[in-house]
Amino acid sequence: MYLSRAPEESSHHANTSGADTGMRKPYQKLEINGFPQHARWKVTNKDWLSQITEMTGCTVTVKGLFYPPGKQPEGDQEPKLYLHIEGLSNKSVGSAKREIESILAGAAASSHTERFDKYNVV
Repeated sequence: MYLSRAPEESSHHANTSGADTGMRKPYQKLEINGFPQHARWKVTNKDWLSQITEMTGCTVTVKGLFYPPGKQPEGDQEPKLYLHIEGLSNKSVGSAKREIESILAGAAASSHTERFDKYNVV
């Protein structure tokens, strides 16, 4: 399966831009680099990202670079392509992540099926 759920990435916190408030916003990272192109496109589409924001109140930002299979970032290179999901609560961030994982899994399964449906064996 393609889903990345490393415990150390499951619940991170980042500083808000208002450093004087001392508040931190919960966030999670979801690596999407290993998913098929169609699945990556589906979850990075502007309209779909707007829907996630409306449903959960979280912002989703695409970060990193795409690396082909077998290639890893070296040294100070950008990390593999991932989604940075940030919200006001751990619950909203978790909800957004579950929704994204669901869409990714469905799109990846659909992409796999489509590959075999394009051609007829004669």
